[in-house]
Amino acid sequence: MEHSRSEIRRLDPHGLVRKAWQIEEFEPSARYLAHAEETGFVVRRTADWTRPVITRFTQLGTVLTRLAATRLGRRVLCLRWPGLRELSERDWHVTLATVKAHQSLGRHVGYTALVLDKPALTSTSAFLS
Repeated sequence: MEHSRSEIRRLDPHGLVRKAWQIEEFEPSARYLAHAEETGFVVRRTADWTRPVITRFTQLGTVLTRLAATRLGRRVLCLRWPGLRELSERDWHVTLATVKAHQSLGRHVGYTALVLDKPALTSTSAFLS
């Protein structure tokens, strides 16, 4: 599921997903793992968390966007989560656009958790600390 930066920009043209996650770019898994090893970490395990993190969110997003598309649906959501009453029309628009961007991108990316051992301290790094 590795995609180039241009593909990510095409899938998230307004940067809504990157802004929500506070990241500049998505990293291909191979580059992320290589960087961890280059900086001294030992990769003990990787776990594919795509289903619990991305797939479930996009499924929930489908329900949310359908409900929030109507006034009645928004009222139902506000009954369940009273804090949503504070959202303006613009807030709803931005929220739905962000959820839709996540759904679009979510079909093309994965989410991997890494189990890493910290780099060992060297005499130089211990001295600088």
